[in-house]
Amino acid sequence: KAAQVRDAALAASCSVVAILCPHAVELVLPVIFDAMEDSKKWQVKEGALKLLADLAATAPAQVSACLPAIVPLISERMVDPREQVRAGSGGGRGRLSGQGCQTTVCTAGHSV
Repeated sequence: KAAQVRDAALAASCSVVAILCPHAVELVLPVIFDAMEDSKKWQVKEGALKLLADLAATAPAQVSACLPAIVPLISERMVDPREQVRAGSGGGRGRLSGQGCQTTVCTAGHSV
């Protein structure tokens, strides 16, 4: 629950995603999808959306191939009770990066 630990874990996860081989996207996506389940804490969902957006930026071709599985999950997060999760998904205003995960993921398909 400590913010320092959460921030360090997110930074480490983002670093792993940044150096991830594009061919490993299909192996990483189920882990990210699991983190977006309703039973998870909102901080976990927010982090998963951030990782998914980063993954779309580093491996757009591979992420765009998985859009049929990704878009429904992001859409569910757009109506999440927590504003931070909605913002991360693209469903509201927020602090993640100025644009939500949905925008980043869906534009990844256009950049390939």
